[in-house]
Amino acid sequence: MNKYLDRNNFIDIDFWGLVGIRFENISVKDLNSIASSYSSFTSSLDREPDIIVRFVNEIKTTNLVFLGQDLAAYDEKNFYLFNDSLERKKVVIPFEKIGQKLEIICEKGIDSIPLLNHIINFYFIKKDYIPVHSSALYYNDKGILAMGWTKGGKTETLLSFANHAAKYVGDEWVVLSTDGSEMFGLNEPVTIWQWQLPYISKLINSVGFTNKLIFMFADFLEFVDRLGVRLKLNKMFPFNLLGENMHCFRKLLRIRKSPKDLFRNQTRNEKTKIDRIVLAMSYTGNDTKVEECNASEVINRMIHSNDTEQLPFFEAYKKFKYAFPEKTNDFLDGIQSKHSSLLEKAMSNKKPYKIIHPYPVEFEKLFNSLSKVLTSLIVIATLGRFHWMFFASMNSCLFLTL
Repeated sequence: MNKYLDRNNFIDIDFWGLVGIRFENISVKDLNSIASSYSSFTSSLDREPDIIVRFVNEIKTTNLVFLGQDLAAYDEKNFYLFNDSLERKKVVIPFEKIGQKLEIICEKGIDSIPLLNHIINFYFIKKDYIPVHSSALYYNDKGILAMGWTKGGKTETLLSFANHAAKYVGDEWVVLSTDGSEMFGLNEPVTIWQWQLPYISKLINSVGFTNKLIFMFADFLEFVDRLGVRLKLNKMFPFNLLGENMHCFRKLLRIRKSPKDLFRNQTRNEKTKIDRIVLAMSYTGNDTKVEECNASEVINRMIHSNDTEQLPFFEAYKKFKYAFPEKTNDFLDGIQSKHSSLLEKAMSNKKPYKIIHPYPVEFEKLFNSLSKVLTSLIVIATLGRFHWMFFASMNSCLFLTL
């Protein structure tokens, strides 16, 4: 029996005392494939869970109506999502109850629960906390939040600073306190792309044999695709088929590592003060530049970044509303507006910086460019405090003399 499992085969997950999940009737196999992602937050709940995920042997259905390519369906009772494995395990998510006490039903053996991380984020928003598509780290006693669009350089910022002993706080989604003063991560697995591996040899010395074979296969397909374009055969079979699906094959050029395995003793599992905010952006130029920007720019850009990352959820929600047009959820219908409003209030008084860099980016250049600015800010703040203390001491001396 796994050490996290209760004798009744359930496990509680408590995200910072704010959002609680209970996995019921969970097997050791399901625990290892799903709940292990949240093992850093394993804790006995002292309250009712916000979300219950219950595992069953089989979800029986009648006369399914499919929506799209077998990834969603409904019958007269429920709306169903299927995981994307060959086994097509079913999941029942009652969208009309998200925001209330929620019960999700899963078939045993499922390798991932669709949309669960999105739903967890929504319960943070309900409690006025702010999930942001970003990375976060702790360096020189300062908490740094790196925001931006996908492939903008958020994870690269985290990894480049980790090469210099910075601590991991979060990646992909980081949650901010209501007033924007603190942040904490959810310990999601970090995606590492093949091109990034040479830059993080301190973190990953080598990859497994299976990953090497997958990388070689994907690299070979990339070579064939480029050859077809060069020889002007890209509109002929099989080059046209390969070209249409290369975006899927490129996804093979990555591995996913848990923060514990990747960063080892360089993790920070506590709420962290936000000292610096960086908007990371990639462009076609060759230089890496850091410049000041105003809070409104970051807010306006991140509203759209957050909304885009939530599109898979809202696509499924639209399918649910198509299946059951009579069912409504006012909380979900207003969630993006509330999310944006919370972000605006939390960020309005911040003084962020923007780093613009080529992509792919050299990690050391990224670190050097950003650390110089952050270090100068730390020095200025320290001198400012010394300056204030000096004049306070002088005033005290004058007062005593008088």
